[in-house]
Amino acid sequence: MVGQAKPQQPTAHFGTFARHTKPDTEANLAKEPKFPHSTNIHQQDPSLFAKFVRMTQAINFQPLDNELPSHFADRLGLLYAGTVTTQHKKDNGQFFTPTEIAHFMSGLVKQSKNKLKILDPGCGTAILSSSLIETLIQKSNTLKEIELVVYETDKDILPYTQATLNYLKTWLQKKEC
Repeated sequence: MVGQAKPQQPTAHFGTFARHTKPDTEANLAKEPKFPHSTNIHQQDPSLFAKFVRMTQAINFQPLDNELPSHFADRLGLLYAGTVTTQHKKDNGQFFTPTEIAHFMSGLVKQSKNKLKILDPGCGTAILSSSLIETLIQKSNTLKEIELVVYETDKDILPYTQATLNYLKTWLQKKEC
């Protein structure tokens, strides 16, 4: 319609990770997001977030001990894909990347800077972002900071995305110890 503003698409944004190589330095893993239009799902749609919290508590869907964030994202993706129709996935252009493909694609990245900004414009459960960050952390001793910006237009998957990103943050914090 002419003259009407386009509705803002739901987004998820994860802030900046800082990686310090000195063991005695306190890690600053999650700064506030730099983009004012970005928000966490619990702020954006509290009822959807509450529904997700109840669901995960009911089935106790938590990361496994020593599980990689990409594997957790994959399990969440399989769980989510089982709750929506094929038509829903088609309408949203969703393709849940298998873990093996995500790891292969991540292995192709050449990193030479100590600070990176990663954009994942259709993040789903953030398996590609998780796999990329895992690979970067394993390959590089010079990487100091990663800024991850993720966007997703399907508001129903955002709680799953947030769960993956929260676990990714926890995983990175454990890597700093």
